Amino acid sequence: MMINELKVKQEISCKYPQHGKRNILCRQIGTIVNVGQKFITIERTDGTYRTLRFSRMVDVQVLESV
Repeated sequence: MMINELKVKQEISCKYPQHGKRNILCRQIGTIVNVGQKFITIERTDGTYRTLRFSRMVDVQVLESV
């Protein structure tokens, strides 16, 4: 999956460093709310929002397109 193909309202799943800078990867799953030049903002399944930088995302998968 190319990161520049991500669009708003797509379901996404990726691994991201814990607290944004550690060597421990956590699975992030949610709906894309905003796509910027170097980041995306997702709404996670628990209702919280998270901003993720493209350079730190690993194993990006689009789960569903709306």
